[in-house]
Order: sequence, then structure tokens, then C-alpha cells
Amino acid sequence: MTDKTWKAVERAIAKFFPGAKRRGADFGGTDGGKSDIIFPGWSIEVKHRTKVPNLTLIAAAIQQAEDAREQPTDIPIAIIHLAGTEYKNSVVCMRLETFADFFVNNPTQ
Repeated sequence: MTDKTWKAVERAIAKFFPGAKRRGADFGGTDGGKSDIIFPGWSIEVKHRTKVPNLTLIAAAIQQAEDAREQPTDIPIAIIHLAGTEYKNSVVCMRLETFADFFVNNPTQ
């Protein structure tokens, strides 16, 4: 069985998060927990594309990350990887409101 490119991309992106791993298709729960990468405190959706995606796809990926949160406090992000580029150059996307809530307006950080 050949490995799909998007699965390899998810595994490669997971390496940027210490101790994280690719979830796999058979690990989705009924109450969330369906993100592509398992990493406590985060809900990570990965998209691999051969051309730059439009804003509609990016917004849908962010929504997937939001919907897949295991805990309401998990930070939802979409990571977009463009084929032919290094993984470290992938783009991390989130809503401005979410960014402000977690990183600007949170007095505990």
C-alpha cells in the first residue's frame, strides 16, 4: 500500500510540535477530537495543496480546526503546506479574534 502525500505531510508537520503525532482516520471521536495532529492544548488541521489556496478553503480549514477541538480551550489552527516547499515554510492560519483571545487579551500569558 502506497502512502498518500497528505498523510506524509501531516506526519512531517507533526514533528514541529514536540511529542505530537498524526491522528489517522480511525481516531475521530463523537465529541470532537478529530484534528489531524494530536497535541495537547491545540486543534491542528493540515492542508496540503499544489497551488496557493483561496481564502474560502483557508477559512474552511480553520472552521474544521475549531469544530475538532477536544476542549473549548484548545487553540484551533490550520496549517497550509504548498507542494514543493519546505515544511518549515508552511503557513499557520487562525481567526484574528481567536489570536487576540489567546495571545493578546489573555492576562495569564
